[in-house]
Amino acid sequence: MNGFLLIGSGGQGLTGGRLPDVFRCFGISAEPFDVSGRLTTCLWGGLCGDVRRVTNASGSVLIAHGYFTEVPGFSGTADQRAVADFLLAKLEQGAALEEVGEFVSKLNGSFSILYWDSLRTRIWCITDRVASRPLWLAPFGEDWALSSSPLALALASGLMRLDCGSLVSRLLYGGLVEPQKSLFDQIESVSPGCVVEVKPHRLKRCCVWYRFQHEADQSRSTGDWLDVVSQRLVRAAERIGRTHPSPTLFFSGGVDSRLVAAALVAAGSRPKAITLGDGINPEVKIAAAAAKALRLEHQVVLRDEHWYLRRLERSVFDAGGSFLWTHAHFSQVVLADLNISATATFLLGDFGEAFSKLFCSTDGDQAIPRNCGDFLEQFDNRPMHLTLVTQRLVASLPLNTPPVGAICRPQESTG
Repeated sequence: MNGFLLIGSGGQGLTGGRLPDVFRCFGISAEPFDVSGRLTTCLWGGLCGDVRRVTNASGSVLIAHGYFTEVPGFSGTADQRAVADFLLAKLEQGAALEEVGEFVSKLNGSFSILYWDSLRTRIWCITDRVASRPLWLAPFGEDWALSSSPLALALASGLMRLDCGSLVSRLLYGGLVEPQKSLFDQIESVSPGCVVEVKPHRLKRCCVWYRFQHEADQSRSTGDWLDVVSQRLVRAAERIGRTHPSPTLFFSGGVDSRLVAAALVAAGSRPKAITLGDGINPEVKIAAAAAKALRLEHQVVLRDEHWYLRRLERSVFDAGGSFLWTHAHFSQVVLADLNISATATFLLGDFGEAFSKLFCSTDGDQAIPRNCGDFLEQFDNRPMHLTLVTQRLVASLPLNTPPVGAICRPQESTG
């Protein structure tokens, strides 16, 4: 995984003096990069990272975190660095905050953007519709500090005091009651669907270009909804396929991952399925049967007793203490797979449940969530129709190619 840190005030006041010292205890190599004497940026990570930093002659800097599958006025999203160069040139035109929000609303992908405008001495923080790549923000002297990781931000700025409410909610609920909060006091994430402009002296203003508002059309039948959901899933899979036609899918064999696999195949992709298991247990056997039914190349990776401990420290750092750390151990497979194939896109099927509960509600008006908070509050009691959607997708697939299977045992990873 890759990450980034941006410190205002020229990096003066960093804990430990030098930025790389912040990461050394995690075995991470990171070198700082000064910008105009006011900012210090730092990137870390390896081959499987998804952070790109680009600059121009005027000294402006753009950090793109994640992947873009559709960019207005630009073709060839397979080259994500070229996308970052294009975005820098676009933002450098000096558009107003609201105009930037209008442009960002047409982007597709999973991304966050940091843009340092050297001519106007301002920073823009941009999130996608659901803030899938969190951007963390904290006061730093009379300036600001930003990062992809709240832990990196806390270590670098010295803001190590824990937020009691966040800590208790994580311990009791396994997540946050307030999604923008981190474990650390004063370190919060930029809200979803926002462009935030920050300046020295802690000045900040925001443009909200997207708000979650779910109002299902209750005149639709279940069959109509299945068609809508199927079309949207396939359309999203087509965007991924234009960048990487053969992604790797972490495939538990459950209904979530079967849905994602079916959408990818329906869009013309040929994903490789990888199942993690502790042995050839019923879950692994179900995954193998599901992969065979979808005619997917399938690989089983068996975890040993040291699998989680081997990556725990780095995984917690990479995920910044967010809920994503529970999946961060998958990076062992990513690092190994990059050494033997050209695969560059890895997908998790575990989050299809939220898609199902959001788009497949058939409970009537009283159950419709009106905002993000309502949706989260009602999440556990909402029905799931993923199985029906998957059946609809699978029924339309041409399954003529033979399946491929393999079993691998874990190897020591140094990544």
